Amino acid sequence: MRAHCFTLLFVILGAVNAQAQLVIADTLDATQLAVGIFQGVGVTISNATVEGSSALPNRSYGGYTSSGVLIIPESGIILSTGIVSAIADSAFAFQSENLSSGVYDPDLEEIIDEVVQDVTVLNFDFVPDEDLLLFDYVFGSEEYPEFVCSYNDVFGFFLSGPGIAGPYLNNAVNIALLPDMITPVAINNVNNGFNNVPDDPNCPAMNPQYYYDNTNGSDVIYDGMTTILQASAIVIPDQMYHVKLAIGNAIDSFYDSGLFLKKQSFRSIPSITLGLSETATNTIQVSIDPQGRLQMFGAGSLTAI
Repeated sequence: MRAHCFTLLFVILGAVNAQAQLVIADTLDATQLAVGIFQGVGVTISNATVEGSSALPNRSYGGYTSSGVLIIPESGIILSTGIVSAIADSAFAFQSENLSSGVYDPDLEEIIDEVVQDVTVLNFDFVPDEDLLLFDYVFGSEEYPEFVCSYNDVFGFFLSGPGIAGPYLNNAVNIALLPDMITPVAINNVNNGFNNVPDDPNCPAMNPQYYYDNTNGSDVIYDGMTTILQASAIVIPDQMYHVKLAIGNAIDSFYDSGLFLKKQSFRSIPSITLGLSETATNTIQVSIDPQGRLQMFGAGSLTAI
């Protein structure tokens, strides 16, 4: 009976690597990833494309399901700089595959001002029903922990469309930010530091509350990961927007990284009015975290309105 169950999973998911708790499907196309898995309530996705290493068995993108792997969403899609099927392994293994996908993305290089290689990009248009866009994700990397403060593999969630004015292509903004809505999520910004000598100040911990040490993990290959984070943005309902989800290896093609994007978490909901105003020199940022809790970040005094 066990053998028959394993065969059924293999046929349904197209998995090339199945473990007890993480199963990866690497035969899905862009529409299956974006519409079939990522699309949630309040949005309509169209025109999905994906670029990266596409030749099987060396594909750098796919879908996944998991059971009991608490550090990642239980199912969703993966975009990586290495072979996606190899991610379902223990952290004692190692991923550094030099895929040379041939994909170039200037926005990733703009973020870190370095050469970026092994790029994987998922693009799509969408129309939101409501004015608050949200989705949940985890970033992981083999660069953790040894290359914190040196190599900084990069990813970005680039949003463009009506009312958006940013520094990237098509006036896009990068919404891959920590909950302060200012700090980009990156290896050098989320870590426990790395010290060969105790109390070495040269590479101190940065935002360690958002970091998960996976060096002894049994199900995901990356040695370090973020906690489950949330991207958010204010949008105009019933207007067409574009999203580019991109990841790449910084400087060289080694020590791979990946993104786990939660199933059906790409959604729009009504924004929240708190009945508060902000001082002229400060900002208030409001969001709902992946656990459904209201978060408010800001500084200065608040006035009831």
